[in-house]
Amino acid sequence: MSIEQAVLERLRTLPPATQQEVLNFVEFLASRQPQIAVSETSTLLDRASDLIGAIPDLPRDLSTNKSYFQGFGQS
Repeated sequence: MSIEQAVLERLRTLPPATQQEVLNFVEFLASRQPQIAVSETSTLLDRASDLIGAIPDLPRDLSTNKSYFQGFGQS
């Protein structure tokens, strides 16, 4: 039996008020965890995607500034 199954079985036997306490505790524990699931295959863009466009009045992407890439990659 998995931990999740054992917790659910036991949770079902508790009165509603105690179930609410369990939920509150689980939410407290979840709030202490990092919000972004980091995996070996995640990229910097994946991890920072919530920052895209976060500063008002700036372009979301520097490629919108045509002069920024002028001469890029030329020797």
